[in-house]
Amino acid sequence: MGDVASAQSEKYASGLRERLLAERDDALEKERLAAQHRLSEQAERYQSQAQAQRMRLGGDAEAAVERMEVQRRDDKARYASDLDRLRREQVHV
Repeated sequence: MGDVASAQSEKYASGLRERLLAERDDALEKERLAAQHRLSEQAERYQSQAQAQRMRLGGDAEAAVERMEVQRRDDKARYASDLDRLRREQVHV
């Protein structure tokens, strides 16, 4: 009878161990899926932030180019004016 009780005890312990292992595996899988979801959301946020920064930098670059163009036109007009003034002065000399 001791052998029967021992066998039942081992079977019960084995069943408990298998159930605990299965529960652990389920918990790990749920945590893995939750972590994967969090990482996916974080990647989407970073992509959005990167896109916004690229757009801002593009806008900044366009504004800088426009300022340089305005400065170039102003310089060209000033140089043309100075050249005309110098030519007029040479005619009067």
